[in-house]
Amino acid sequence: MTAQPADVPRRRNKALATWRRTRAVELRLEGKSHDEIARQIGIRNRGTVHRMIAKALEAREVEDVAMYRAIEVARLNRAQLAIWDRVEAGDVKAIQTFARISKQRCQLLGLYDGKGPWDEVGPRQPTTVVVGPAG
Repeated sequence: MTAQPADVPRRRNKALATWRRTRAVELRLEGKSHDEIARQIGIRNRGTVHRMIAKALEAREVEDVAMYRAIEVARLNRAQLAIWDRVEAGDVKAIQTFARISKQRCQLLGLYDGKGPWDEVGPRQPTTVVVGPAG
């Protein structure tokens, strides 16, 4: 656990911002919600916490980026598994939830660029992804 630097004033500055981003990731790795993290690091809302974590990971300020991603992917996989029977049964809400989980996983893994199936030039070429053992 990283303690807040005692010599850092409460006003906005680089050292405090870096500490908050790093601590936010540590707390997220511990399984804390964005609301809990916000309270612990003195941030007013969870959206700010979400952006802080994303920035810390993007800037690679946190040593365990790969571990963070692995933990988050595992959480998303558990969430997907919990709704999968309802998805296969055609439950519309479960399908919508699955789509959000899938989008989040793709963003986390860097597979989602935010564009739809068409870009400025035309349709993208399909990508084949093999899941499971080859052969």
